[in-house]
Amino acid sequence: TGYLYQRSNILYNEVQYLNAILSYQFFIDTYPNDSKVADAYLKQGLSLVKIGRPDGAKFFFKTLIDRFPHSREAALARQHLQQINTD
Repeated sequence: TGYLYQRSNILYNEVQYLNAILSYQFFIDTYPNDSKVADAYLKQGLSLVKIGRPDGAKFFFKTLIDRFPHSREAALARQHLQQINTD
């Protein structure tokens, strides 16, 4: 699990957002119950915001909130959703 997640983070940090989104999705699909899934959803949403696709980001933020409502990542997703909805 660590390798896939780490690889996704490297892509994200290298500003390869589209590749990061796909890589995080592969991680989520492969390890749906991993503790890092919430962060993967958050980073997918943030990646879409950064490439100018906030409407696409809403899906990932809402999925994160639905699956992990009490997580730190969900709190951040709620903040980003508010910002998208007020822009």
